[in-house]
Formats: sequence, C-alpha cells, structure tokens
Amino acid sequence: MPIYNPLIKVQVDQNIYQNLAGKKTAEFTTELLSPSDTQQFFLPLGKTFLLFRVITSHPARIRIYSTEAYRQADLNRLIGVDPSGEMGLILEAITSQQNLDLDLAPLVWGANLAGKPSPNIPFSLTNLQMGASVQVTLKLLFIEAEI
Repeated sequence: MPIYNPLIKVQVDQNIYQNLAGKKTAEFTTELLSPSDTQQFFLPLGKTFLLFRVITSHPARIRIYSTEAYRQADLNRLIGVDPSGEMGLILEAITSQQNLDLDLAPLVWGANLAGKPSPNIPFSLTNLQMGASVQVTLKLLFIEAEI
C-alpha cells in the first residue's frame, strides 16, 4: 500500500525496498572465541556498499575497515577509546544480550579503499560473552560505484 503525504505530494511504495536488485545479506560464523578474543576476516560486501543492519548471535564488537592496513593498525584499540588519527573505520558496532539486532540510522556507506579495491572488506569481531562462536549477519545494498 503506498504512503501518501499531502504536504509534499510524494508517494512511496513500501515494497520498493524488497525489490532492490543490490540488496543482499552477508553472513559469517567465527571460530570458538574466548571472552575478549578477536577474529579478523574479510566479508564479500562489494567494493562499495550501504549497510543498514547488523545482527549477531551473541554480544560482540564488530569493526569494518576500508583497508586491511587500517584494520591491523586499529586492532588493539580498546572499547570506548576513540581512534587516534585516520583509521579507515567504516563502522564500529557493539551488540549486547539485550540488543543483538542493530538497525543503523543513518545508514553506513562503505568502500574498499585499498590500492587495488576488492569486493572483500576487512572486518574484525571481538567476542564479548563467555566462549562462543558468533554468527554475524549484515544486511546491505551493493552499490555499483568505481573508486
């Protein structure tokens, strides 16, 4: 059912979101991690993307970077400490037992800014609970853009 706002004379079809060709889901499950252990990996999000939702199966700290070098440089930064200098941090999200599903507003734009960009985006996940394998689900739009 379309939404109609007589003040701005615009109709928006609520189903348009479901029909976007670039909409995708990226999922990953970590190895068994002890509390405060971090696993680094790459996720195939596309060279450029628009992230709108993060879901984890257990409390976790998720960090997404524009290059692998930035991820390595920022690896030991503690929760609650701001990055010093340019760290290429696209997103840092912390889920809790009460909130494992984060809707991102504003949406998060991301891109691989490596010298030769790849669709594989550097990612790290820190387990914030007792030993667990953490499943991560990211909802995003693939954006066709060359950088």
